[in-house]
Amino acid sequence: MAEGSSAQKMRRINSVAYLRHCYDMLVLNPATVFVYGHSADENDAHIYRAIFGSSAKKVYFGVYKPNGEKLKELDGLLAKYQRTSGSSTGYAFFDSESAQIWA
Repeated sequence: MAEGSSAQKMRRINSVAYLRHCYDMLVLNPATVFVYGHSADENDAHIYRAIFGSSAKKVYFGVYKPNGEKLKELDGLLAKYQRTSGSSTGYAFFDSESAQIWA
């Protein structure tokens, strides 16, 4: 879902069994999480609450053309999601162009 607030998206997730299942699997994930091609915007806070509320070992967040300003902003957002979830799951950034997942 591309549009709507985090609360609106969560209501939609809860109204569709498949989306709810996917969300629940994210919450139950005990493995490492790679985030690729996604921002950490407030309208996606429900995703980051799920990730940091899970038992994930670590979160790797892909950043397109990372620079100091962008990394500082993302670090602040992820730290907020981590803190509000009461999570000790660490996170790190990687240059999304280096992943070559479509190669």
